[in-house]
Amino acid sequence: MLFGSREFKIMEQSADALWKKQKVINQNIANYDTPNYKAKTLTFSEVLQGQQNSNNGKLIDVAVTTDETSTVRPDGNNVNMVKENLELYKTYMQSAYLYDKINGKFTSIRNVFNQMPK
Repeated sequence: MLFGSREFKIMEQSADALWKKQKVINQNIANYDTPNYKAKTLTFSEVLQGQQNSNNGKLIDVAVTTDETSTVRPDGNNVNMVKENLELYKTYMQSAYLYDKINGKFTSIRNVFNQMPK
């Protein structure tokens, strides 16, 4: 069963987490000129299988943190545009890889159905 499998759920929740990460990065970029704006970071990790039942089927743990300690500019804004653009590109590449993997799963299933006798 593809859609109910742990692997598919992880891919699905990872795609959602990467989308949220892109939103956080774009929010940082959009607030580059906002005085006293503090950059946010989204991190996610796989939840241990032993904790799966206590997380209501949630296999990916997502956390948004705000960097309150560093200041890049005199106006109190700490958005580092180079870092944000690199993170955005990294997230794009992770998403592309993930979507390619999901597509590969569907291609495998399609090939199995095409090989079945008619």
